[in-house]
Amino acid sequence: MTYFMEDSSNAFILNILKIETGIYVFDTFYISAYCILLFKASQFHFNFDLISGSQYIIHAIDNIFLIIMRSLMFNRSLNDQDFQSNSLFVLVIDGTIASFFAAMCSLPFFIIERYIATWFITDYESNKRRWISIILVIAQITIGVTSAILLKDESLTKYVIAILMCFNVLALALKKYVEKWNKRTHIYYQSQPGKYSLTARYQVSDNIKSLKMINTFMIFQSFMNTVLILSVLLTSFNVSPEINLVSTIFLDLFIFIYSFSLPQIMTYCCEKWRKCLRKLLSNTKVAPFRNTLSLHLSTQIEPISTIDEHFVNLQEFWNRE
Repeated sequence: MTYFMEDSSNAFILNILKIETGIYVFDTFYISAYCILLFKASQFHFNFDLISGSQYIIHAIDNIFLIIMRSLMFNRSLNDQDFQSNSLFVLVIDGTIASFFAAMCSLPFFIIERYIATWFITDYESNKRRWISIILVIAQITIGVTSAILLKDESLTKYVIAILMCFNVLALALKKYVEKWNKRTHIYYQSQPGKYSLTARYQVSDNIKSLKMINTFMIFQSFMNTVLILSVLLTSFNVSPEINLVSTIFLDLFIFIYSFSLPQIMTYCCEKWRKCLRKLLSNTKVAPFRNTLSLHLSTQIEPISTIDEHFVNLQEFWNRE
Protein backbone atom coordinates (compact mmCIF):
# COMPACT_ATOMS: atom_id res chain seq x y z
CA MET A 1 0.00 0.00 0.00
CA THR A 2 2.91 2.35 0.61
CA TYR A 3 3.66 2.01 -3.11
CA PHE A 4 0.39 3.79 -3.92
CA MET A 5 0.87 6.46 -1.25
CA GLU A 6 3.96 7.75 -3.00
CA ASP A 7 1.92 9.00 -5.97
CA SER A 8 -0.87 11.57 -5.43
CA SER A 9 -2.66 10.28 -8.55
CA ASN A 10 -3.59 7.17 -6.59
CA ALA A 11 -5.97 9.10 -4.32
CA PHE A 12 -8.93 6.98 -5.47
CA ILE A 13 -7.20 3.76 -4.44
CA LEU A 14 -6.22 5.24 -1.09
CA ASN A 15 -9.82 6.28 -0.46
CA ILE A 16 -10.96 2.73 -1.17
CA LEU A 17 -8.42 1.41 1.31
CA LYS A 18 -9.59 3.92 3.94
CA ILE A 19 -13.20 2.87 3.41
CA GLU A 20 -12.09 -0.73 3.71
CA THR A 21 -10.36 0.08 7.00
CA GLY A 22 -13.60 1.63 8.26
CA ILE A 23 -15.41 -1.59 7.37
CA TYR A 24 -12.81 -3.48 9.40
CA VAL A 25 -13.74 -1.36 12.43
CA PHE A 26 -17.47 -1.98 11.90
CA ASP A 27 -16.89 -5.69 11.33
CA THR A 28 -14.93 -5.97 14.58
CA PHE A 29 -17.83 -4.56 16.63
CA TYR A 30 -20.32 -6.63 14.63
CA ILE A 31 -18.53 -9.93 15.15
CA SER A 32 -17.86 -9.11 18.84
CA ALA A 33 -21.57 -8.48 19.42
CA TYR A 34 -22.46 -11.85 17.94
CA CYS A 35 -19.76 -13.53 20.00
CA ILE A 36 -21.47 -12.19 23.13
CA LEU A 37 -24.80 -13.42 21.76
CA LEU A 38 -23.34 -16.88 21.17
CA PHE A 39 -22.27 -17.34 24.79
CA LYS A 40 -25.40 -15.68 26.16
CA ALA A 41 -27.79 -17.89 24.18
CA SER A 42 -25.92 -21.17 24.89
CA GLN A 43 -27.67 -22.98 22.06
CA PHE A 44 -25.36 -25.98 22.02
CA HIS A 45 -23.03 -27.83 24.35
CA PHE A 46 -20.39 -25.69 26.08
CA ASN A 47 -17.57 -27.23 24.04
CA PHE A 48 -19.27 -26.56 20.71
CA ASP A 49 -20.09 -22.99 21.77
CA LEU A 50 -16.51 -22.35 22.91
CA ILE A 51 -15.05 -23.56 19.61
CA SER A 52 -17.62 -21.44 17.74
CA GLY A 53 -16.75 -18.43 19.89
CA SER A 54 -13.04 -18.91 19.25
CA GLN A 55 -13.71 -18.39 15.52
CA TYR A 56 -15.32 -15.02 16.23
CA ILE A 57 -12.52 -14.01 18.58
CA ILE A 58 -9.81 -15.03 16.08
CA HIS A 59 -11.57 -13.03 13.38
CA ALA A 60 -11.90 -9.96 15.63
CA ILE A 61 -8.20 -10.17 16.58
CA ASP A 62 -7.28 -10.45 12.90
CA ASN A 63 -9.32 -7.31 12.20
CA ILE A 64 -7.52 -5.43 14.96
CA PHE A 65 -4.14 -6.44 13.53
CA LEU A 66 -5.20 -5.26 10.06
CA ILE A 67 -6.49 -1.94 11.43
CA ILE A 68 -3.16 -1.35 13.18
CA MET A 69 -1.27 -2.25 9.99
CA ARG A 70 -3.35 0.17 7.89
CA SER A 71 -2.93 2.90 10.50
CA LEU A 72 0.86 2.53 10.38
CA MET A 73 0.77 2.82 6.61
CA PHE A 74 -1.57 5.80 6.50
CA ASN A 75 0.55 7.62 9.09
CA ARG A 76 3.67 6.89 7.04
CA SER A 77 5.28 5.25 10.06
CA LEU A 78 7.03 2.65 7.92
CA ASN A 79 10.34 2.63 6.17
CA ASP A 80 9.58 1.41 2.64
CA GLN A 81 13.08 0.05 2.24
CA ASP A 82 13.15 -1.86 5.52
CA PHE A 83 9.81 -2.98 6.95
CA GLN A 84 11.58 -5.34 9.31
CA SER A 85 12.93 -2.36 11.26
CA ASN A 86 9.45 -1.68 12.65
CA SER A 87 8.88 -4.34 15.31
CA LEU A 88 5.19 -3.43 15.69
CA PHE A 89 4.56 -3.93 11.97
CA VAL A 90 6.35 -7.30 12.02
CA LEU A 91 4.24 -8.38 15.02
CA VAL A 92 1.05 -7.29 13.25
CA ILE A 93 1.96 -9.16 10.06
CA ASP A 94 2.78 -12.33 12.02
CA GLY A 95 -0.47 -11.99 13.98
CA THR A 96 -2.49 -11.62 10.78
CA ILE A 97 -0.90 -14.70 9.22
CA ALA A 98 -1.43 -16.71 12.41
CA SER A 99 -5.10 -15.66 12.52
CA PHE A 100 -5.63 -16.57 8.86
CA PHE A 101 -4.19 -20.05 9.19
CA ALA A 102 -5.88 -20.69 12.54
CA ALA A 103 -9.18 -19.79 10.85
CA MET A 104 -8.42 -22.31 8.10
CA CYS A 105 -8.56 -25.05 10.75
CA SER A 106 -11.91 -24.04 12.24
CA LEU A 107 -13.96 -26.61 10.32
CA PRO A 108 -11.83 -29.63 11.36
CA PHE A 109 -12.02 -28.66 15.03
CA PHE A 110 -15.82 -28.35 14.85
CA ILE A 111 -15.98 -31.87 13.45
CA ILE A 112 -13.48 -33.27 15.97
CA GLU A 113 -15.62 -31.89 18.81
CA ARG A 114 -18.73 -33.55 17.34
CA TYR A 115 -16.82 -36.84 17.07
CA ILE A 116 -15.89 -36.61 20.75
CA ALA A 117 -19.51 -35.74 21.59
CA THR A 118 -20.63 -38.93 19.85
CA TRP A 119 -17.96 -40.99 21.60
CA PHE A 120 -19.11 -39.80 25.05
CA ILE A 121 -22.77 -39.72 24.06
CA THR A 122 -24.16 -41.38 27.19
CA ASP A 123 -23.11 -38.59 29.55
CA TYR A 124 -21.71 -35.78 27.36
CA GLU A 125 -24.55 -33.45 28.31
CA SER A 126 -24.34 -34.03 32.06
CA ASN A 127 -20.53 -34.27 32.23
CA LYS A 128 -19.43 -31.18 30.27
CA ARG A 129 -15.73 -32.07 29.95
CA ARG A 130 -14.83 -28.44 29.29
CA TRP A 131 -11.17 -29.37 29.01
CA ILE A 132 -11.90 -30.87 25.56
CA SER A 133 -12.79 -27.55 23.94
CA ILE A 134 -9.96 -25.76 25.75
CA ILE A 135 -7.42 -28.25 24.34
CA LEU A 136 -8.92 -27.96 20.84
CA VAL A 137 -8.80 -24.15 20.90
CA ILE A 138 -5.19 -24.20 22.13
CA ALA A 139 -4.33 -26.65 19.32
CA GLN A 140 -5.96 -24.37 16.76
CA ILE A 141 -4.01 -21.34 17.99
CA THR A 142 -0.81 -23.41 18.02
CA ILE A 143 -1.34 -24.36 14.37
CA GLY A 144 -1.85 -20.70 13.46
CA VAL A 145 1.27 -19.52 15.30
CA THR A 146 3.36 -22.39 13.90
CA SER A 147 2.20 -21.56 10.37
CA ALA A 148 3.18 -17.91 10.84
CA ILE A 149 6.66 -18.95 11.98
CA LEU A 150 7.13 -21.39 9.09
CA LEU A 151 5.93 -18.89 6.49
CA LYS A 152 8.85 -16.62 7.29
CA ASP A 153 10.56 -18.95 4.85
CA GLU A 154 8.54 -18.41 1.64
CA SER A 155 9.70 -21.73 0.20
CA LEU A 156 7.63 -23.52 2.86
CA THR A 157 4.37 -21.77 1.92
CA LYS A 158 3.10 -24.47 -0.44
CA TYR A 159 3.91 -27.22 2.06
CA VAL A 160 2.06 -25.50 4.91
CA ILE A 161 -0.99 -24.95 2.71
CA ALA A 162 -0.89 -28.55 1.45
CA ILE A 163 -0.80 -29.90 5.02
CA LEU A 164 -3.73 -27.72 6.12
CA MET A 165 -5.75 -28.69 3.06
CA CYS A 166 -5.15 -32.38 3.81
CA PHE A 167 -6.26 -31.70 7.38
CA ASN A 168 -9.52 -30.21 6.06
CA VAL A 169 -10.12 -33.11 3.65
CA LEU A 170 -9.60 -35.66 6.44
CA ALA A 171 -12.02 -33.67 8.61
CA LEU A 172 -14.69 -33.86 5.90
CA ALA A 173 -14.24 -37.64 5.73
CA LEU A 174 -14.56 -37.78 9.53
CA LYS A 175 -17.75 -35.71 9.32
CA LYS A 176 -19.35 -38.23 6.96
CA TYR A 177 -18.44 -41.01 9.38
CA VAL A 178 -19.83 -39.11 12.40
CA GLU A 179 -23.09 -38.38 10.53
CA LYS A 180 -23.65 -42.07 9.78
CA TRP A 181 -22.66 -43.00 13.33
CA ASN A 182 -25.19 -40.58 14.84
CA LYS A 183 -27.98 -41.68 12.50
CA ARG A 184 -27.41 -45.35 13.39
CA THR A 185 -27.35 -44.47 17.09
CA HIS A 186 -30.52 -42.38 16.75
CA ILE A 187 -32.40 -45.25 15.08
CA TYR A 188 -31.16 -47.71 17.71
CA TYR A 189 -32.16 -45.44 20.63
CA GLN A 190 -35.60 -44.83 19.12
CA SER A 191 -36.19 -48.58 18.85
CA GLN A 192 -35.41 -49.03 22.57
CA PRO A 193 -36.67 -45.85 24.29
CA GLY A 194 -36.76 -47.35 27.78
CA LYS A 195 -33.19 -48.61 27.74
CA TYR A 196 -31.41 -45.28 27.22
CA SER A 197 -31.77 -42.02 29.11
CA LEU A 198 -33.48 -38.94 27.75
CA THR A 199 -30.14 -37.12 28.02
CA ALA A 200 -28.41 -39.58 25.69
CA ARG A 201 -31.23 -39.38 23.15
CA TYR A 202 -31.18 -35.60 23.33
CA GLN A 203 -27.42 -35.59 22.71
CA VAL A 204 -27.87 -37.66 19.54
CA SER A 205 -30.49 -35.23 18.24
CA ASP A 206 -28.22 -32.30 19.13
CA ASN A 207 -25.33 -33.92 17.25
CA ILE A 208 -27.44 -34.43 14.14
CA LYS A 209 -28.75 -30.87 14.26
CA SER A 210 -25.31 -29.31 14.73
CA LEU A 211 -23.84 -31.43 11.91
CA LYS A 212 -26.57 -30.19 9.57
CA MET A 213 -25.66 -26.63 10.49
CA ILE A 214 -22.00 -27.42 9.83
CA ASN A 215 -22.98 -28.42 6.27
CA THR A 216 -23.87 -24.79 5.47
CA PHE A 217 -20.85 -23.52 7.34
CA MET A 218 -18.71 -26.01 5.41
CA ILE A 219 -19.66 -24.46 2.06
CA PHE A 220 -18.61 -20.98 3.18
CA GLN A 221 -15.46 -22.29 4.85
CA SER A 222 -14.37 -24.26 1.78
CA PHE A 223 -14.91 -21.26 -0.46
CA MET A 224 -13.00 -19.00 1.92
CA ASN A 225 -10.12 -21.44 2.17
CA THR A 226 -9.89 -21.58 -1.63
CA VAL A 227 -9.80 -17.78 -1.94
CA LEU A 228 -7.26 -17.54 0.88
CA ILE A 229 -4.98 -20.13 -0.68
CA LEU A 230 -5.09 -18.44 -4.09
CA SER A 231 -4.30 -15.09 -2.47
CA VAL A 232 -1.36 -16.48 -0.49
CA LEU A 233 0.02 -18.31 -3.51
CA LEU A 234 -0.30 -15.17 -5.63
CA THR A 235 1.76 -13.13 -3.19
CA SER A 236 4.52 -15.73 -3.36
CA PHE A 237 5.10 -14.85 -7.02
CA ASN A 238 6.75 -11.66 -8.28
CA VAL A 239 3.54 -9.94 -9.37
CA SER A 240 3.01 -6.21 -9.85
CA PRO A 241 1.75 -4.05 -6.94
CA GLU A 242 -1.51 -3.47 -8.84
CA ILE A 243 -2.28 -7.20 -9.09
CA ASN A 244 -1.28 -7.66 -5.47
CA LEU A 245 -3.65 -4.88 -4.43
CA VAL A 246 -6.56 -6.32 -6.44
CA SER A 247 -5.91 -9.70 -4.84
CA THR A 248 -5.95 -8.14 -1.37
CA ILE A 249 -9.17 -6.21 -2.01
CA PHE A 250 -10.96 -9.30 -3.34
CA LEU A 251 -9.76 -11.34 -0.37
CA ASP A 252 -10.99 -8.68 2.04
CA LEU A 253 -14.33 -8.53 0.23
CA PHE A 254 -14.88 -12.27 0.59
CA ILE A 255 -13.82 -12.13 4.24
CA PHE A 256 -16.39 -9.39 4.90
CA ILE A 257 -19.11 -11.44 3.17
CA TYR A 258 -18.10 -14.50 5.18
CA SER A 259 -17.96 -12.69 8.52
CA PHE A 260 -21.37 -11.08 7.90
CA SER A 261 -23.04 -14.27 6.66
CA LEU A 262 -21.82 -16.68 9.33
CA PRO A 263 -23.65 -15.04 12.29
CA GLN A 264 -26.79 -14.74 10.16
CA ILE A 265 -26.63 -18.44 9.32
CA MET A 266 -26.18 -19.27 13.00
CA THR A 267 -29.13 -17.02 13.90
CA TYR A 268 -31.30 -18.70 11.27
CA CYS A 269 -30.40 -22.19 12.49
CA CYS A 270 -30.54 -21.52 16.24
CA GLU A 271 -33.85 -20.77 17.93
CA LYS A 272 -32.21 -19.61 21.16
CA TRP A 273 -30.13 -17.10 19.17
CA ARG A 274 -33.29 -15.59 17.69
CA LYS A 275 -35.01 -15.38 21.05
CA CYS A 276 -31.96 -13.88 22.74
CA LEU A 277 -31.46 -11.38 19.90
CA ARG A 278 -35.10 -10.28 20.04
CA LYS A 279 -34.79 -9.86 23.78
CA LEU A 280 -31.63 -7.76 23.46
CA LEU A 281 -33.11 -5.59 20.71
CA SER A 282 -36.41 -5.07 22.48
CA ASN A 283 -36.77 -1.68 24.14
CA THR A 284 -39.89 -2.66 26.05
CA LYS A 285 -39.34 -3.08 29.75
CA VAL A 286 -42.04 -4.68 31.87
CA ALA A 287 -41.91 -4.03 35.61
CA PRO A 288 -42.09 -7.25 37.64
CA PHE A 289 -45.31 -7.91 39.57
CA ARG A 290 -44.93 -7.13 43.25
CA ASN A 291 -46.45 -9.58 45.69
CA THR A 292 -47.94 -6.86 47.92
CA LEU A 293 -50.46 -9.24 49.46
CA SER A 294 -47.79 -11.46 51.02
CA LEU A 295 -45.90 -8.41 52.27
CA HIS A 296 -49.07 -6.95 53.83
CA LEU A 297 -50.00 -10.19 55.53
CA SER A 298 -46.39 -10.93 56.54
CA THR A 299 -46.86 -14.41 55.18
CA GLN A 300 -44.44 -16.21 52.89
CA ILE A 301 -46.41 -18.01 50.21
CA GLU A 302 -44.55 -21.15 49.20
CA PRO A 303 -44.51 -22.32 45.60
CA ILE A 304 -47.15 -24.94 44.87
CA SER A 305 -46.78 -28.01 42.77
CA THR A 306 -50.43 -29.05 42.27
CA ILE A 307 -53.88 -27.47 42.22
CA ASP A 308 -55.00 -29.62 45.16
CA GLU A 309 -52.07 -28.41 47.25
CA HIS A 310 -53.00 -24.84 46.38
CA PHE A 311 -56.52 -25.20 47.77
CA VAL A 312 -55.27 -27.00 50.88
CA ASN A 313 -52.87 -24.14 51.61
CA LEU A 314 -55.58 -21.62 50.91
CA GLN A 315 -58.02 -23.37 53.27
CA GLU A 316 -55.40 -23.44 56.04
CA PHE A 317 -54.76 -19.73 55.53
CA TRP A 318 -58.46 -18.94 55.83
CA ASN A 319 -58.74 -21.08 58.98
CA ARG A 320 -55.90 -19.13 60.62
CA GLU A 321 -57.72 -15.92 59.86
